Amino acid sequence: GPDLSAWSQAPDGRLFIRFDFGKLNPADMGPNGGTTAEGYHAIDKGTGYVSGKFGWVTYAPRNDFRGAEGLPEPYRDYVWGTDDAAFKLDLPNGTYRVTDYFCSAEDAAHEVNLLANGAQVIKNLIVPAGNETVERTYTVTVTQGYLTHVIYIQRKRVPQPGRHDHWVWSGFTVEQISANHVSP
Repeated sequence: GPDLSAWSQAPDGRLFIRFDFGKLNPADMGPNGGTTAEGYHAIDKGTGYVSGKFGWVTYAPRNDFRGAEGLPEPYRDYVWGTDDAAFKLDLPNGTYRVTDYFCSAEDAAHEVNLLANGAQVIKNLIVPAGNETVERTYTVTVTQGYLTHVIYIQRKRVPQPGRHDHWVWSGFTVEQISANHVSP
């Protein structure tokens, strides 16, 4: 079963967990350093999946980025890649509200597509250039004890001016709406 020690519990007993993606290796950070939003788990390109908990499965992003000082966390940092990437979270069966966070500190927009346990939850989302933040929220029902996100770009699209060929992802939050198991 899932190890719920990393989860937080709301006053009404419902569970939640938050992830902030980005640069964690001090050697990669430069003079700006690295920060993680308060109450979030720091995840970088090297955070591999641990059974019962969470992490990258299959392909892990090979890149991470530190954004402008003025951007709030969890948007400021992000992981990015041109290949599909999968992030798995073990959790109790039930219904969850998921909020994904995106931002591009680069000079061009990014396309994002996201599957949650095989269902398309974000399709052709354009994350604008220039530090604009974007959130997308959806509901997912978990029946097999895990939530796997697969993030990707459309491979067959024609290159367009002002659009990068890679996706970006700043993090996400999972909030329990209902479940069979409520306490961590």
